[in-house]
Amino acid sequence: GIASLLLVVRTLHLPHTRRDHRIDFPGALALVVGLVPLLIIAEQGREWGWTSVSAFVCYAIGLVGIVAFILAERAYGDEALLPLRLFRGRTFGVGSMLNFIVGMGMFGGLAAVPLYMQIVKGYSPTAAGLLLLPMVVGIMSGTISSGQLIARTGRYIWFPRIGLALLVVAMLLLHSLSVDTPIAVVDAYAFLFGLGLGMNMQTLVLAIQNAVPPQDMGVATSSATFFRQMGGTLGTAVFLSVLFNAVPDRIRAAVEGDSAFQTAVRSPEYAQQAQQLQGGANQALNDSSFINHLPDVLARPFKVGFADAADQVFLLGAFVIAVAFVIVWFLPEEKLRTQSGIQAREAQEIAAGAALGDMAAGETSEGDALAGRPSGALRSEAVTPRPAAASE
Repeated sequence: GIASLLLVVRTLHLPHTRRDHRIDFPGALALVVGLVPLLIIAEQGREWGWTSVSAFVCYAIGLVGIVAFILAERAYGDEALLPLRLFRGRTFGVGSMLNFIVGMGMFGGLAAVPLYMQIVKGYSPTAAGLLLLPMVVGIMSGTISSGQLIARTGRYIWFPRIGLALLVVAMLLLHSLSVDTPIAVVDAYAFLFGLGLGMNMQTLVLAIQNAVPPQDMGVATSSATFFRQMGGTLGTAVFLSVLFNAVPDRIRAAVEGDSAFQTAVRSPEYAQQAQQLQGGANQALNDSSFINHLPDVLARPFKVGFADAADQVFLLGAFVIAVAFVIVWFLPEEKLRTQSGIQAREAQEIAAGAALGDMAAGETSEGDALAGRPSGALRSEAVTPRPAAASE
């Protein structure tokens, strides 16, 4: 972070014009009131119960905050934290919806894959994180390649379509994971998942930036990130709730169907380890690390149960991304600007100034005509040069 800050201070020198603005404090406060209770219920809903009194209190406060936020944004107009007029543009509206849904699928997958690696494959959290590097390479590859092709062709619409198709395929492949799937295969699926993400993340931001006026590029960019993060928060909560709600039943089914486990748990050889299993599925949910210290014959039903539960999460993710794949066909493709945001805004201001000048010239010509003088006479007289003095 410090290195990035120093780089920005040293190299990013943007023209700045000071303007007076109203700061949308009511909108910011209402947004906090609307989102924080929803984030709390997203985190605590599995323990509280989604229909508990605490949950409904959070729902109610969040709803009041969101309504207050919309009213505040309407009142502040162009000075709003998120100007509502932006949603009148089809690209901005559809793009924001896609960012939200892609965020759900992205963070849902990112939450489930490392859990699979830790619990089913027995890797440490650090090792599981490093094993996600193929996904990161996929994201970089998708982002760089799509960016270069967009720069050369000026066309962007096919990249989110192809990317979402890859995400659906990757989710379905991850749905096929089992306890015996080699880790190289898991990483290959993760790479494909990252490739699909890379084709979507920056391309959708680019589409939204290109569709709004130059002065709105900042709020459009931050809005795209905001909707993606909110979708990710909701996706993580929903996907992990599905995972952990399914795990107990899946583990019980795996235990009942594993004859080798039934034999081993009754044998004197594994008597001490069998005592660790008295907590059953609930113990596995609270602390799964004990699974890695069990003999394979005792640990296998727990791993099978987690793998089967993770399959449900990836199938749900495939469905969510499939919805985005349908929506992306409604995203229009607009001609890309050939100027940077600053250049486009300067050109817009110059054009506005020229228009004002033409309007003033028209008003002067009309006045000349009414006064019976040739058009532009006053202006010609005003700019007639004086004879130069001797000293000059």
